[in-house]
Amino acid sequence: MGAFKTRVSIRGREGGNSLAFDAWVDTGAAYTQIPESSLREIGIEPHDTLPVFYADGREDERPIGRAVVAVNGRSEEVLVVFGPDAAEPLLGAHTLQSLLLLVDSPNERLLPVTRARI
Repeated sequence: MGAFKTRVSIRGREGGNSLAFDAWVDTGAAYTQIPESSLREIGIEPHDTLPVFYADGREDERPIGRAVVAVNGRSEEVLVVFGPDAAEPLLGAHTLQSLLLLVDSPNERLLPVTRARI
């Protein structure tokens, strides 16, 4: 599967400041990960921690919080992982599913869900 980036904006649940950036679309990542300093800069605070493991085998425990994420004109409040500041933003599977977006890897784009299996 090819990797590609898409434009994402994020803001706190209560509104306020927002941040726009390009994030890697990563269906192998369960959750969206944004650098911790970026989330705190716009007023998003963690409410818990989550043990995580990375594709390279590293393990860590990271803060998690809730934010409103917008992609392709769709927005939803989702769980986000406060990533290391050096890490690139990742748009994970949970966020993609919450936004009702499908990944079209060959064409490097996100498509709206038109129907869902229940």
